[in-house]
Amino acid sequence: MEHLELLLSHTPILRHLKIVSHRKECDSMFDGYNWEQFICDRLLLLDSFQLLVSYTSGTTDGIATLETLIAPFQTPYWLYQKQWFITCAYVFESQAIELYTTAVNSNKSTIPSRCEISATDGIYHVTEELVKSEKYANEFEVHSTLKLDGKSITDKGVMYLCHGLQNNNTYIKINLQNNKIGDNAIEYLASALQDNKTSAQSDTSPVYITDKGAQYLAMALIYNKALINLDLEYNQIEDDGAKHFAKALRQNTTLSILNLRNNSIGDNGVQFLAEALKTNAIYAQLDASPVSVTDKGAQYLAIALIHNKALIHLDLEYNQIGDDGVKHFAKALRQNTTLSILNLGNNHFSNNGAKYLAEALMTNTVLATLNLKGNNIGDDGAHHLCDALLVNKTLKKLELKGNPGDLCFFVEVAHRLQHDKGFTILKLDNRKINDKEAQYFAETLKTSNTLTELSLENNGSSNDAMACIIDAIMSNKTLLQLNLRNNQIGDDGANCLAKLIQNNRIFKKLKLNENPSSLCKIVEMTHRLQHGKTLTTLNFAKSKINDKGAHYLAETLRTNNVTVTTLTLEHNQIGDAGIQYLAESLQKDHTLIKLDLCSNSIGENGAKYLADALIINNTLTILELRNNHIGDEGIQYLVETLQENKTLTHLDLSSNNITDSGAQNIAQLLQHNTVNYSHCSLST
Repeated sequence: MEHLELLLSHTPILRHLKIVSHRKECDSMFDGYNWEQFICDRLLLLDSFQLLVSYTSGTTDGIATLETLIAPFQTPYWLYQKQWFITCAYVFESQAIELYTTAVNSNKSTIPSRCEISATDGIYHVTEELVKSEKYANEFEVHSTLKLDGKSITDKGVMYLCHGLQNNNTYIKINLQNNKIGDNAIEYLASALQDNKTSAQSDTSPVYITDKGAQYLAMALIYNKALINLDLEYNQIEDDGAKHFAKALRQNTTLSILNLRNNSIGDNGVQFLAEALKTNAIYAQLDASPVSVTDKGAQYLAIALIHNKALIHLDLEYNQIGDDGVKHFAKALRQNTTLSILNLGNNHFSNNGAKYLAEALMTNTVLATLNLKGNNIGDDGAHHLCDALLVNKTLKKLELKGNPGDLCFFVEVAHRLQHDKGFTILKLDNRKINDKEAQYFAETLKTSNTLTELSLENNGSSNDAMACIIDAIMSNKTLLQLNLRNNQIGDDGANCLAKLIQNNRIFKKLKLNENPSSLCKIVEMTHRLQHGKTLTTLNFAKSKINDKGAHYLAETLRTNNVTVTTLTLEHNQIGDAGIQYLAESLQKDHTLIKLDLCSNSIGENGAKYLADALIINNTLTILELRNNHIGDEGIQYLVETLQENKTLTHLDLSSNNITDSGAQNIAQLLQHNTVNYSHCSLST
């Protein structure tokens, strides 16, 4: 301030002055008396004065300094003679103290939450906006949320905050989560809530509220007519605190959500709350997880549900409720007509509890969400729930994951497929789906009309399980992407998929490799051809293709207008029957140049089928028949054909059953044939 005064002392005719400065500490720049004296002595012509100075307090206790700092700016000189209106504020976000004239930063619409006091009225206000003009210095914009979570606010800070809230009628939600406040702060807050007419939600979790703080808040609830949501999660409230809230609920007519999760409330506390619920006609949601509710506490709440006509959400996750407790809830669900969300996840009930709930679901028509995850429900319990879901049409969301029953997962998936229109992708990789699970899942898959992508990769499921699922896929009309890689798909399952492909069922993606059936690889290739893939080389070497696979491959090549020039089928299990199908395809093929059939089981008849095809085919130039079972008779068929065929130039017949007679026939062919054979191997 000393240097600034020295500078300004040389400008006695100055009319407009604006100062913005962030200080390291509270110094003379914040002293209203000092500014008044200096301006009167040195700046007599000053008409406009704008000031914004700040320093970091580092603690919410800095709010206590606001009154001290603003007092020097409440003299007649500032308020009447000059009408330069000063405001002093504590900014929660930065823990800074700001001193400013109301015209500074007036073009900004919002800044972080603050508690401020104006020189014009000396009253604390809580706001998220600077006052926009001197004329309306005491009017504040309407706000919906005051976010003060994680600001290291202490009890003393809450005291000043509550002073502001008593003069503020605009906030409908106050968030004080993750601060350092205890029962004393809650007493201040409760006092403010008694008088405040607009606060609709208060979040004070987790802080350090005990039964004493709960008593203060409960008293406030009796008088407050605006609060609708009170969040007290992660505190130290016990049964006595619950008793105070229960008393308040009998008189309060506005609170609809009370969150007491992660406190220390046991069955006795739950009994108090349950008694209040019997008569409370407004209360809509109770969160009490995890506390210490056992079957006894569940019984109290269940009885309350029979009488309560307002509660729509009951959260009891992470408690100690067993089968008997669930039995009480099931009884209540047969009579209750309002509860739509029930969370019993991570409790201790088993198949019997699931059975009780399933029986209740048969008649209940209002429950929309049921969370049963993380219990001890086995396959029997899952079956009971499955039977109930065939009847119940109102339950839209069911959670069963984390239970020991393998079927639980698939019951949840099946239910979601029926009710969740956005559930389009299902990945069940590495689950080791057994035959029973596959059967249940298949029934769901048949009727699903939303699923577009299904992945069952690396399940190792049996041939029967995969055949069951594939049969369901044939009935499904929406799947576009299918991954069945690395399972136990046999010929029957592959044949079903082949029929789908042949009937123009189009998948955007299809993965079938690493399955036992040789047909899988051919079916996947056929799918690629249907999608317009240009394939000139097909390599099926060592693919365990048998006669059935050769038949399907021949049909694919014949019906898909392919332009394949090289087809490799060496080291497979193709016999004469399979060669007959391939030979018939070869007669109609006009693109194939090389055919490799080495190391198969081709005999005399197979050679005859190939010879007949070569009479018609005029494109094949290379034919590999090494290491088969062709004898002299088969050689005779080929020799007679090659006397007419003018295109084949490479023929490998090595390692067959050819004797001197067969070799002599080939020698005569080479003597008289006009075709220049670049290669003809006859080694045995």
